[in-house]
Formats: sequence, structure tokens, C-alpha cells
Amino acid sequence: PDVRSRIRYITSLTEQAANTVLNSTEKVQDDLSALKRANQNLAEKINALSEDGQGRVLLPAGLLDEIKGFHNGFKEKIKPVDQAMIEIITAQSFQDLTGQVSGKLTVLIERVEQELLQVLSDNVPEGKGHWQEPEPEGDAALLNGPAVEPADDTTVQNQQQVDDLLAKLGF
Repeated sequence: PDVRSRIRYITSLTEQAANTVLNSTEKVQDDLSALKRANQNLAEKINALSEDGQGRVLLPAGLLDEIKGFHNGFKEKIKPVDQAMIEIITAQSFQDLTGQVSGKLTVLIERVEQELLQVLSDNVPEGKGHWQEPEPEGDAALLNGPAVEPADDTTVQNQQQVDDLLAKLGF
């Protein structure tokens, strides 16, 4: 049971992290799209001013060239950012694969656990009672690892408990 809960815990954390990255990436893409639209609008206004030819708007030639340079450079600078966002989204597909593998692994572990418990139950030597989990003391109580799903009273938490169980069952 402890292995199952840890796998579920890992899967849950992985999914949360992947969703956070995906949501953040989508927001950045939306922001980049807004910047592109704003840049395009500015470019259209600049082109309209420079193509008017009637001298209604007086802009220093250097300023107009600077704005056009910014516009052209902006388009080039934003391309790698777009590509990076696509790569991040593509890379996050690992979560789907790891989630599937973790799910299959959990089913396999549950089956092995049930079969092992059945083998142990079928082979308990005469006169041996039901195993009870000993209460950990001192530092041993702290060695159970990170918090995972709450375990019931029969959950084996560490190797010492496995050894104790097998010893009580006569193995």
C-alpha cells in the first residue's frame, strides 16, 4: 500500500507541475500574441504616416527609421520565443506518458501485493497469530519519508516492519 500511495503521490505532483507549466506557457503565448497585434497595429500606422506624402505629420526622419527598425527587429526577436513556447508545450507531453505508466505500475503492484498476501496467509505456520504493526519509536518514527496518502493500521511502512511480519509468520 505504501508503494501505491507514493506512486499516486508522484503522479499527482507531476500532473500538477505539468498543468502549471502548460497554463503559464499558454498565458505567455497569449501575451506574445497581444504584443504581435500591437506591433502590427503600430506598423500599419507608421506605414500610413510615411506613405501619406502630403506633409501633414512632421516626424523627424531618424525617429521614423528608428521605429521601423524596432518593428522589423521585433518580428525577428519574437520568433525564438514562439519556438521556445512550442517546445515547452511539446515537452510537457511526458506527463501523460508517465501518468499512464504509473497507473499500469500501480495495478501491477496491487496484484502482486494481493498474491503475496494470499501466499503468506496460506502458509502461516500453526500457532502463529495475526501480525500487528509495531509502533515506531524515536528516530524510526521519522523515517517514513514524505507525506503521502494516510495509511491504515495494517500498512507496512519500512523494511524492519516487513522483516518483523515475516518473522512473526514463521519465515
